[in-house]
Amino acid sequence: IEKTFKQIFAMHPFRYQFYNDINLLNYEAESKWKKVILLSAILTISIAGIGLLGLSILTTESRYKEIGIRKVLGATVITIVLMLYKGNLTLICLALLLGMPAAYYASEVWLHTYPFRAEPGDEVFVGAGLLVLLIAIATISYKTIKTALLNPSYSLRAE
Repeated sequence: IEKTFKQIFAMHPFRYQFYNDINLLNYEAESKWKKVILLSAILTISIAGIGLLGLSILTTESRYKEIGIRKVLGATVITIVLMLYKGNLTLICLALLLGMPAAYYASEVWLHTYPFRAEPGDEVFVGAGLLVLLIAIATISYKTIKTALLNPSYSLRAE
């Protein structure tokens, strides 16, 4: 190809590039943004998890005597855990209901700038919502189950 090019265009230098290299250069900014967004997502999830852990500790500590009384009256560990989950999971589900349409709209606006794009599917958002619920349940479970398993005499000792 170079020999033929020099015969036809003798005054112009022969320059070539591989399409993979051109493609990498075109998407270099997106690659950097991917790293920034991934790091910020990990940081955000960590901060949210710490906040959720603090909220569950505050909830269980403020209802410590109530849990003891319920256990004395015959409540099972499962009913106490579900009682403590209810408030936190309600807030998380409300946040998901507000956040998912906003995330869908933001992804539509962002992907609209590309000529060849994939449509954001519902399964991505459902999977993300289930992952959020799983992380939330795992975070809340630590203190909730620990408190529900305690002997009720410890919480009622001061009464």
